Amino acid sequence: MTTVNYGKVQQVADFLGPLPVPAQTKPWDPQDLPPEPVQLGVRERAAHETAQQIATHLHPSYPALAARTRWELSKEKTIPKGAYRLWVSRECCCLHASDEAGFFAGTVTAAQLIIGELCDPLEIYDEPRFTYRGFMIDVARNFLEVPELYALIDIAAWHKLNVCHLHLVDDQGWRLEMDNVKRRIGDETDYTALHILGGASACQSGENPGFDEPEDALTEVNAANQGFESIGPGQIGYYTKTELKELKQYAAARGIQLVPELEFPGHNHVVLHALPHLATAGASAQVDRDGKVPPWTSWQVGHSYLDYDLPATWDFITQAILQVKDVFGTEVIHLGGDEAHQMMKRLGKERYLAVLNRIVKLAKMHGFSRVMLWQEACEVALGPNDVIECWSDNIGAQSWEEVTAQAKAQGYKLLNANAAHAYLDQKPNLKDPRGLTWACAKGLKVTDAYNWDPLKDFPLEVHSQIIGIEAPLWSETVRSLEDALYLQYPRLSALAEVAWSRPENLDWNGFQRRMRSLN
Repeated sequence: MTTVNYGKVQQVADFLGPLPVPAQTKPWDPQDLPPEPVQLGVRERAAHETAQQIATHLHPSYPALAARTRWELSKEKTIPKGAYRLWVSRECCCLHASDEAGFFAGTVTAAQLIIGELCDPLEIYDEPRFTYRGFMIDVARNFLEVPELYALIDIAAWHKLNVCHLHLVDDQGWRLEMDNVKRRIGDETDYTALHILGGASACQSGENPGFDEPEDALTEVNAANQGFESIGPGQIGYYTKTELKELKQYAAARGIQLVPELEFPGHNHVVLHALPHLATAGASAQVDRDGKVPPWTSWQVGHSYLDYDLPATWDFITQAILQVKDVFGTEVIHLGGDEAHQMMKRLGKERYLAVLNRIVKLAKMHGFSRVMLWQEACEVALGPNDVIECWSDNIGAQSWEEVTAQAKAQGYKLLNANAAHAYLDQKPNLKDPRGLTWACAKGLKVTDAYNWDPLKDFPLEVHSQIIGIEAPLWSETVRSLEDALYLQYPRLSALAEVAWSRPENLDWNGFQRRMRSLN
C-alpha cells in the first residue's frame, strides 16, 4: 500500500468542533441510556475503524485524547442511509447508523469533538443535505503522485465529501495507462502510446501561458498572460491500472466514489499527439513533415477535436471506454462535452450533438449505468440516472435556462459546480500567482463559497433533480500538493458544509470560529 505523508494536509484539518455542522445537536444526560446495541456487520465496523485511522493520521494526538473514550456501535435500520445518531461524552461514544456511510460520518464527528476536547455530553442527529458532495482534481494539466491523491482523499473524507472526480485527460496530458488487450481484430493501433507519449507532457510554465488575446479568444479564459512568471512547467507522469484500482479501493473505504473523466468531443489534442494516424484533415491538427503532431502545452483551451468521420477514431473511443471500465467499473463515467469551440464553429452544433449522442450510446452499450457531461451537452439524449454538470451561466456555455428546460423535458439529474462559488482554480488572493480570475475578477473568497445556496441557481421545479455540488480544481497553476491544498482550503471546507448541512444551520460566524485558519 502507498505511504502517505500527512504532514502537508494536517493544517487544513485543524478546526474546532464538528465540520460540517450537524443537523441537530442537543445536551445529553448520560443517565438517559441510548437503545440497546445491535450487532454490526464487518463493513460497518471497518468504516468506523477507517475513520479513526484518518483521525490519527490528521491529528497525531487523537489516540491519547480518545484513550479513555468507550465506543458502543449499533446498527439501526430505521436511520436513513448516510445518516447517524450519536451520543457523546468524554467517557463514551454511542453511535447508531444503518450503513457504512453513516458509521464513517458519525465516527468523524465524534473524533472531531474529541480532538477539540469539546465533549460536554451531546446527542446528535445528522444527515447529509445532498447525496453528491464532490471535488474534482485536474491531473491532466499537472500530474500528482499517487500518495498525494491519497492525502487529498483523506482530507476530503474528513470533511464528509463523498465523490472525487478525476480529470484524467485534456489537451496537455493523458494519465491513464492503456493496453492493447481488447483491440478488435484488424486494429493495429498501439494504444500504449497514449500514456507513454501523453503521459510525458503537461502545461508549460507561466512565463508564457499561451492565452489568446481577449478579442480573438474562443474560450471562456480571457485572462492576460502576465503574472504567472514564477509558475514552472507542469509535472508529468501517468497512473498504472493497478495504482488506479488501489486508489478506487482506498477511496471506497472512506466513503468516496471515484468518477473518471475522458474528454469528448474536444479537449483531446493529446490523442492526436500520441496517435498521429488520427490527425487527418478532419481533425483540429495534422501531422508535420516528420509525421508527428507536437504536444499541446499551452494553457489555452477550446481548439481541439478529433475526426469523427474516421473509423479509427471510433476504435480509439471504444478502447478508452473499455479501459476505463476495466479500472473503475461501470457505475459512472464522465465524458466531458465542454468547450468544443472550434468544432462547433467549423462543423456546427448538430454535428457536435450527433458525436456526443453516439459516444453516450457506446458507453451505455458497454454497461455504464451513469453518464455525466458538462452543461454544453445538455441537449444530448440522456436517461434519468445521468447527470449534467453546470459550471457557468454567462461564459461560453449553454445558459442555465436552457439546461433547466432540457432537464425538465428529459428528467436527468443536475450537479451544480457554479464557477462563481465552487471553482477552486479561481484566486483566493489576487496577490498570489496561483489561480485564475476569469470567473471571479476579484477572486473567490471563502465567504463566496459559504454564502451560496446551490438550489437557488435553479427554479423550484427542478430542485428535486439536483443531486449536489462539485468543487473543481483545474490545474493551470497547480504544480504540487501544496499548491492544490492552497487553492482548495479553506474554501472546500466551506463548500463541504454547504453540501452536507441544512441551510438553516449555516452560520458564517460559527464556521469562522471553528476554522483555526480563519482566526
